[in-house]
Amino acid sequence: MVRTILAALLVSAIVVTAPPASVHAQTTQQSAARAQLRQIYMPRERTLEIWGGMGHPFNHRAFKRYWMRGPSAGFSMHFRASDHMKIGFGAEATLFSFKAGNFQVWNPGVPVQVKDLVTINVFLSLRRYFQPTSKTSPFAGLEVGFTRITGAEYKGFVNAVRVTYYDVPGSLRLTASGTVGIDHYLSRRVAVQAEAHLTYLHNEPNLSLFIGGRAGFKFTL
Repeated sequence: MVRTILAALLVSAIVVTAPPASVHAQTTQQSAARAQLRQIYMPRERTLEIWGGMGHPFNHRAFKRYWMRGPSAGFSMHFRASDHMKIGFGAEATLFSFKAGNFQVWNPGVPVQVKDLVTINVFLSLRRYFQPTSKTSPFAGLEVGFTRITGAEYKGFVNAVRVTYYDVPGSLRLTASGTVGIDHYLSRRVAVQAEAHLTYLHNEPNLSLFIGGRAGFKFTL
């Protein structure tokens, strides 16, 4: 009789202290969710981006006659304004390569002077991320700043007449760019990034519009 009572009490204690299956399943799900959250994108306070890319003149046939697309490189830093918005600043340099072959075609017999053009853009940036809690997040942005064009000039005399072959004065112009891109985080601190932009230079008669592409890495600071 005593053994029966003790056995019954032991079984009752096990039933009472053992967690229900639903509670155990819920705990497991919460642990898995926390583990997943550690892997996805969380709002970063500060990020540094470093990229390389390509710039291509979009209009002005006279400019594209002697200059073609070229490489670009730059960096930017962004700071969290909200879960979806970031503000920042950056700089980018783009090299537009001189087309020596085109110059010879358009000016036969004239000595070629290869003069590449460089633009240096310093800007403020505003971005909106559409999926800020995902490892992969597309974004759209606006950049406003100033662009410095190094300039290039080639003038000569033909039969005592002054001839201008090209004349792109060095200048500083107000610049606005629209950007679209995507981030993909490889870890909590490193992401790869791809971006395209359309840049407008205000009141620049030679290079008022050009397009570009960027690809690089983003680091959480």
